[in-house]
Amino acid sequence: MKNELLTKGIILPSGEIGKDKINLVAGAITQPFAEMVWVTTGGDMETINRLTNVLVTMNNPTDRGKLFKIIKLLYGLMGLPFSEEAEPMDADPDVLEYFIFSFMADFGEVMQCSAYPLTGCGKFLHTFTKGKQAFLLTTVLTASLSLASCMPSSKGQTPSASESGDSNIRTESHLNDQKAPAEATETKGDIGGLEIPAQLTDRKEAILRRTGYTVSYNEDLLIPNWVAWHLTSDRLTGPAKRKGISFMEDTEAPGALVNTHDYARSGFDRGHMCPAGDNKWSQQAMRESFLLTNICPQAPSLNRGDWNEMEIQCRKWAETYGDIYIVAGPILYRGHHKQIGAHRVTVPEAFFKVVLCMKGEPKAIGFIYKNGDGNRPKGDYVNTVDEVERITGIDFFPSLPDETERRVEAQANLDEWL
Repeated sequence: MKNELLTKGIILPSGEIGKDKINLVAGAITQPFAEMVWVTTGGDMETINRLTNVLVTMNNPTDRGKLFKIIKLLYGLMGLPFSEEAEPMDADPDVLEYFIFSFMADFGEVMQCSAYPLTGCGKFLHTFTKGKQAFLLTTVLTASLSLASCMPSSKGQTPSASESGDSNIRTESHLNDQKAPAEATETKGDIGGLEIPAQLTDRKEAILRRTGYTVSYNEDLLIPNWVAWHLTSDRLTGPAKRKGISFMEDTEAPGALVNTHDYARSGFDRGHMCPAGDNKWSQQAMRESFLLTNICPQAPSLNRGDWNEMEIQCRKWAETYGDIYIVAGPILYRGHHKQIGAHRVTVPEAFFKVVLCMKGEPKAIGFIYKNGDGNRPKGDYVNTVDEVERITGIDFFPSLPDETERRVEAQANLDEWL
């Protein structure tokens, strides 16, 4: 069968997989499948989301072969041809993984275009009688869901909020040795320090403690609510190098596991909330900064421009004052949010960063950046912490004495910091 993959150009003579060829094959068969799903369900997003959850749940090394067979079964039951070029995709695990990724990315794009036809991708659905196809699709969906529900979790994680019945989760966890081996000389970062915001009650929240930061992760959005850390002057330098470190799935996060494929061809950078540059003091901290629970889809011009400049400025402040407390994260305005990747990672409309300094007279300052182009002075982004709280719904620095908190959060004077 692998000879067939070579002949078809799915595996290259070098032994690498032919991503361009796989993308062409997946793209050719995904659109009619997605169109049929949309029409036979009448655009019912609940049913479509159930199907998507089956695809996401089964997309793991153990179950990916079964998922491939279920996809083929769905094609047959809906009267759709399954490409001969796609037939041998399960003969090689790397080929299958990339094929499923491409298939799911294209499926998600068609669903988004169908749900929001005015977004510029056009409406291209065929019209035909539903009847039997809709019944068969529902039947196979039910069987697939039953199969998926019987499978043990591939992560071995604590149940998500939706599974446990709780709307919010506050947990403490650390990376397992396979993802980021702990160094015996290091200790975990500050727990419950001044940087930690108040508990969120209006959205999903799983607290993940890392060596250099703490993250409040939202399994519904697949991005953090906030990331907080205590940056000290003695952490500004160190032996840790980012060379050779790749962005990683966070196996301790609840919900779907975001991976690097979700960002591929999306037009967005993988933007750090707690930057790698703040974690040079520890190789473990540096590695953990590349966990995708510390990452949001960020416009390249922002990630590499003004956001990066503020990261550098914060390090200068830590050097000047000895230490500062930082919280950063996404801002989501009301309405529909853009999503990327097979897992539908939410794209924020903006980002915030709030900074607290306790040296001398305590002071704090906030910044808000739109997730787009921009090359402006830092002062254009300044807001009071109170204003950032109003926009985000997050209570920052709740451990401060009430009077101090009220005073520092009501003022924002960049001149006092420069």
